[in-house]
Amino acid sequence: MLDINIPTFIFSAINLLVIYVILKKILFIPVTNFMEARKKNIVDSIKEAAAREEKAQQTIKEYEQRLREVDDTARELYAKAMEKAGNEHKKIIDDARREAERIKKDGYREIEKEREALSRDIKAQVTKLSIRIASKLIKANMDTGKNKVLVEGFLADEDVA
Repeated sequence: MLDINIPTFIFSAINLLVIYVILKKILFIPVTNFMEARKKNIVDSIKEAAAREEKAQQTIKEYEQRLREVDDTARELYAKAMEKAGNEHKKIIDDARREAERIKKDGYREIEKEREALSRDIKAQVTKLSIRIASKLIKANMDTGKNKVLVEGFLADEDVA
Protein backbone atom coordinates (compact mmCIF):
# COMPACT_ATOMS: atom_id res chain seq x y z
CA MET A 1 0.00 0.00 0.00
CA LEU A 2 0.97 3.41 0.44
CA ASP A 3 3.71 3.85 2.67
CA ILE A 4 4.13 7.35 3.92
CA ASN A 5 7.55 8.30 4.84
CA ILE A 6 7.24 11.01 7.45
CA PRO A 7 10.70 12.53 7.11
CA THR A 8 10.26 12.77 3.33
CA PHE A 9 6.79 14.23 3.80
CA ILE A 10 8.10 16.84 6.26
CA PHE A 11 11.01 17.65 3.99
CA SER A 12 8.67 17.94 0.99
CA ALA A 13 6.29 20.14 3.01
CA ILE A 14 9.19 22.41 4.12
CA ASN A 15 10.43 22.54 0.52
CA LEU A 16 6.98 23.45 -0.68
CA LEU A 17 6.70 26.12 2.03
CA VAL A 18 10.14 27.57 1.20
CA ILE A 19 9.34 27.61 -2.54
CA TYR A 20 6.00 29.27 -1.77
CA VAL A 21 7.70 31.98 0.37
CA ILE A 22 10.43 32.54 -2.24
CA LEU A 23 7.90 32.69 -5.09
CA LYS A 24 5.70 34.97 -3.03
CA LYS A 25 8.63 37.36 -2.35
CA ILE A 26 10.13 37.19 -5.83
CA LEU A 27 7.08 36.68 -8.05
CA PHE A 28 3.68 37.11 -6.42
CA ILE A 29 4.25 40.40 -4.56
CA PRO A 30 5.92 42.22 -7.50
CA VAL A 31 3.29 40.92 -9.93
CA THR A 32 0.51 41.91 -7.52
CA ASN A 33 2.13 45.33 -7.00
CA PHE A 34 2.51 45.71 -10.77
CA MET A 35 -1.14 44.78 -11.30
CA GLU A 36 -2.27 47.22 -8.58
CA ALA A 37 -0.13 49.98 -10.08
CA ARG A 38 -1.50 49.21 -13.53
CA LYS A 39 -5.06 49.21 -12.18
CA LYS A 40 -4.38 52.56 -10.44
CA ASN A 41 -2.92 53.97 -13.70
CA ILE A 42 -5.99 52.89 -15.66
CA VAL A 43 -8.37 54.37 -13.06
CA ASP A 44 -6.34 57.61 -12.99
CA SER A 45 -6.34 57.75 -16.80
CA ILE A 46 -10.11 57.26 -16.87
CA LYS A 47 -10.57 60.01 -14.26
CA GLU A 48 -8.20 62.32 -16.16
CA ALA A 49 -10.02 61.62 -19.43
CA ALA A 50 -13.36 62.36 -17.77
CA ALA A 51 -11.93 65.61 -16.35
CA ARG A 52 -10.56 66.58 -19.77
CA GLU A 53 -13.88 65.77 -21.40
CA GLU A 54 -15.70 67.88 -18.82
CA LYS A 55 -13.23 70.73 -19.38
CA ALA A 56 -13.68 70.36 -23.15
CA GLN A 57 -17.47 70.50 -22.75
CA GLN A 58 -17.10 73.64 -20.62
CA THR A 59 -14.80 75.19 -23.23
CA ILE A 60 -17.32 74.32 -25.95
CA LYS A 61 -20.08 76.00 -23.94
CA GLU A 62 -17.89 79.09 -23.45
CA TYR A 63 -17.14 79.26 -27.17
CA GLU A 64 -20.80 78.81 -28.03
CA GLN A 65 -21.65 81.65 -25.64
CA ARG A 66 -18.96 83.82 -27.21
CA LEU A 67 -20.28 82.98 -30.68
CA ARG A 68 -23.79 84.00 -29.59
CA GLU A 69 -22.39 87.24 -28.19
CA VAL A 70 -20.42 87.91 -31.39
CA ASP A 71 -23.51 87.10 -33.43
CA ASP A 72 -25.61 89.48 -31.32
CA THR A 73 -22.95 92.17 -31.66
CA ALA A 74 -22.82 91.61 -35.41
CA ARG A 75 -26.60 91.94 -35.62
CA GLU A 76 -26.48 95.16 -33.60
CA LEU A 77 -23.71 96.55 -35.79
CA TYR A 78 -25.65 95.56 -38.91
CA ALA A 79 -28.80 97.22 -37.58
CA LYS A 80 -26.85 100.38 -36.70
CA ALA A 81 -25.19 100.39 -40.12
CA MET A 82 -28.55 99.96 -41.83
CA GLU A 83 -30.03 102.75 -39.72
CA LYS A 84 -27.07 104.99 -40.48
CA ALA A 85 -27.32 104.15 -44.17
CA GLY A 86 -31.06 104.93 -44.07
CA ASN A 87 -30.37 108.24 -42.37
CA GLU A 88 -27.63 109.03 -44.87
CA HIS A 89 -29.97 108.07 -47.72
CA LYS A 90 -32.69 110.33 -46.32
CA LYS A 91 -30.18 113.17 -45.87
CA ILE A 92 -28.92 112.80 -49.43
CA ILE A 93 -32.49 112.75 -50.77
CA ASP A 94 -33.41 115.79 -48.66
CA ASP A 95 -30.27 117.62 -49.80
CA ALA A 96 -31.06 116.75 -53.42
CA ARG A 97 -34.64 118.01 -53.01
CA ARG A 98 -33.42 121.25 -51.44
CA GLU A 99 -30.88 121.66 -54.24
CA ALA A 100 -33.58 120.96 -56.83
CA GLU A 101 -35.82 123.57 -55.19
CA ARG A 102 -32.96 126.06 -55.15
CA ILE A 103 -32.19 125.39 -58.80
CA LYS A 104 -35.89 125.69 -59.62
CA LYS A 105 -36.15 129.02 -57.77
CA ASP A 106 -32.97 130.24 -59.44
CA GLY A 107 -34.45 129.18 -62.77
CA TYR A 108 -37.67 131.06 -62.03
CA ARG A 109 -35.67 134.14 -61.04
CA GLU A 110 -33.61 133.87 -64.22
CA ILE A 111 -36.77 133.44 -66.28
CA GLU A 112 -38.29 136.46 -64.55
CA LYS A 113 -35.15 138.51 -65.23
CA GLU A 114 -35.20 137.45 -68.88
CA ARG A 115 -38.94 138.20 -69.08
CA GLU A 116 -38.34 141.66 -67.61
CA ALA A 117 -35.42 142.23 -70.00
CA LEU A 118 -37.53 141.07 -72.93
CA SER A 119 -40.37 143.29 -71.72
CA ARG A 120 -38.01 146.25 -71.59
CA ASP A 121 -36.68 145.41 -75.05
CA ILE A 122 -40.20 145.03 -76.43
CA LYS A 123 -41.22 148.27 -74.76
CA ALA A 124 -38.19 150.01 -76.28
CA GLN A 125 -38.94 148.54 -79.71
CA VAL A 126 -42.61 149.47 -79.44
CA THR A 127 -41.56 152.96 -78.44
CA LYS A 128 -39.23 153.25 -81.44
CA LEU A 129 -41.85 151.82 -83.78
CA SER A 130 -44.51 154.12 -82.34
CA ILE A 131 -42.26 157.13 -82.84
CA ARG A 132 -41.48 156.07 -86.40
CA ILE A 133 -45.15 155.52 -87.11
CA ALA A 134 -46.13 158.81 -85.48
CA SER A 135 -43.35 160.61 -87.34
CA LYS A 136 -44.49 159.21 -90.64
CA LEU A 137 -48.12 159.99 -89.91
CA ILE A 138 -47.62 163.49 -88.67
CA LYS A 139 -44.68 164.26 -90.85
CA ALA A 140 -44.02 167.03 -88.51
CA ASN A 141 -40.67 168.20 -87.49
CA MET A 142 -40.92 167.38 -83.92
CA ASP A 143 -38.08 166.54 -81.64
CA THR A 144 -37.43 162.75 -81.45
CA GLY A 145 -36.52 162.95 -77.75
CA LYS A 146 -39.88 164.62 -77.02
CA ASN A 147 -41.66 161.97 -79.05
CA LYS A 148 -39.90 159.23 -77.13
CA VAL A 149 -40.95 160.80 -73.81
CA LEU A 150 -44.52 161.18 -75.06
CA VAL A 151 -44.74 157.55 -76.24
CA GLU A 152 -43.16 156.20 -73.06
CA GLY A 153 -45.63 158.22 -71.04
CA PHE A 154 -48.47 156.91 -73.18
CA LEU A 155 -47.28 153.32 -72.75
CA ALA A 156 -46.85 153.80 -69.02
CA ASP A 157 -50.39 155.19 -68.83
CA GLU A 158 -51.68 152.24 -70.83
CA ASP A 159 -49.44 149.84 -68.91
CA VAL A 160 -48.29 147.96 -72.03
CA ALA A 161 -45.79 145.35 -71.07
